[in-house]
Amino acid sequence: MTSTFLQLLIILSFIALRSDAGSCYEYQQGSRETCSGWWWGWGCETKYFTVAVCCPNYSGGSCSDPKCRMGYGAHTCNVNYEGYVKYKNGDVVRHSGGICYAPFKCSSCNKGYYPVTSSNGYCKACYKPTKCNLPVCTSRYNYWCEYCEEEYIRDKPGYNVYSGKPDNKRCQKYEKEVKVTNIAVLENCASYVFYSHSNFIRKDGN
Repeated sequence: MTSTFLQLLIILSFIALRSDAGSCYEYQQGSRETCSGWWWGWGCETKYFTVAVCCPNYSGGSCSDPKCRMGYGAHTCNVNYEGYVKYKNGDVVRHSGGICYAPFKCSSCNKGYYPVTSSNGYCKACYKPTKCNLPVCTSRYNYWCEYCEEEYIRDKPGYNVYSGKPDNKRCQKYEKEVKVTNIAVLENCASYVFYSHSNFIRKDGN
């Protein structure tokens, strides 16, 4: 009894050590029975053994490759052509990137993408508002546009065609305000009256 308990304690300590190191093992016990002898005597011997296998959703020679959407390993969160984002330097990124650090869990997605646990875990494209080049998000509903199409300096509206200011959840078209003073045009059928600084008045037929 003492020997069995000591062996079990050593195995459990070893599992914890390997788990901390990034690997995940499970130990399974089995037995094998061997029988031999002659017709006047027959005997059987049972031998017990322990086998280390990878935990569920882990693979690899050291059981250190977790499972995410695209398979096993660190780069299985990446989905090619998952989205379309354009950075300010002109780079277009269509692959979601990311690191699979545990089964169905991703981190370090490319900008414009965020980690989800659905579909075995992957980096998903952020929701993209109309006219937005670079959406950024932490979830499906917590998003904003960091860079709109034809946006050059966000804090200077006159420099942009579209801008994420004042509402960074959408790209607003810049409308230049035009003010006209001291001029009024009144149209009424075939006659018109034009007022200027000199108060000159003209009518059709005169």
